[in-house]
Amino acid sequence: MKLRFNFLKKKKFLIFDKVNSQFFLKYLNKNDTEILHCRREEFNFWILLKCLFCFKLNYKNYILFYIKKSDPRAVFTLIDNNRIFYELKRDLTCKTYSVQNGLRTEYEDFFSKEIIKPKNLSCDKIFVWNNKVGQEYHKFIKCKYVSIGSFKNNIHFHNDSNKKDEIIYISTYKNQTFNKKVYKNLTWGEFNRNEKALIEHIKNFCLANNFSLTVLGRYDEKRGEKDYFIKNFGKDFNFKYIPNSADRLTYTIPKKFKIAITIDSTLGYEMLAAGCKVALIGVRPDIYPFNTRNYLWPNYQKSKGFYWINDENIGYEDFASLLKSLLKKNKEEWDRELKIIREEVINYDPGNNIFLKETNLI
Repeated sequence: MKLRFNFLKKKKFLIFDKVNSQFFLKYLNKNDTEILHCRREEFNFWILLKCLFCFKLNYKNYILFYIKKSDPRAVFTLIDNNRIFYELKRDLTCKTYSVQNGLRTEYEDFFSKEIIKPKNLSCDKIFVWNNKVGQEYHKFIKCKYVSIGSFKNNIHFHNDSNKKDEIIYISTYKNQTFNKKVYKNLTWGEFNRNEKALIEHIKNFCLANNFSLTVLGRYDEKRGEKDYFIKNFGKDFNFKYIPNSADRLTYTIPKKFKIAITIDSTLGYEMLAAGCKVALIGVRPDIYPFNTRNYLWPNYQKSKGFYWINDENIGYEDFASLLKSLLKKNKEEWDRELKIIREEVINYDPGNNIFLKETNLI
């Protein structure tokens, strides 16, 4: 933890939480913008002192005093599931804007039925993937919701028309001890059990149809992810693994492939919005709340669809049939489905023009 002694200056804009702040700085002048660190990694001495003198020395009041001292025109956050952010508005005169950062479900998230929602939460505008999830926010947050899709995806909107005749699997790997409990009596091993069968299906499909496979890693190579896939694909199966890194072009790589496969990654949905063919295979345990991660909360469906299957015990024939059908769809067919995806699942606004207009940045 760092303690800073600088005197805060008034700024036009303030970003709540350094995490993901770089995406807002694509549109906000850095000289007009202050970043409020919200993970206790650093504190401003003078704001702490004010909290002490006012007998309000707690984290929420620290954040509130910090914002008031900066006196911004607007506060932005890409940490849309931080409850404290929505508790601040009633004590602020500036505008507050929240942006949905990723896939939202009822598992370990803001929307879980097992989490008691405090009253009097509010925000001027929440920018969401689609109107359905906006309605979920509106149930317990006083706000206007605006459908824009993925803010980050809208920044990286250039597509690749020359597709590799290959498949990419977008990993959702988590570096966890398999016998550790993830929820009540369910372990991480049981949570991931069905992915092993899916990996086998992907392997067999590639071998049967002469496809090369690339795995887009979630982590860098230090967390055992590559070894996990080597173990589950088998040492006799060759695939390319792309680890995560600060300079990886994550939003560009999947666009180069003929088809992407994922279970429930945010990036998979973002690639759908961008026009890529993506197969969503919902194999999470069919028990609450894990089944809300299947396609697509809050419009939870257990059926098969144009590009998805929700079945924790999916067989190879169904898996192969979905991929073959998806690969055969011509541009006209896919464009029709893409229109529905962008209206109902995840919107697409290249350049974030809707966001910029709604926040009076243009």
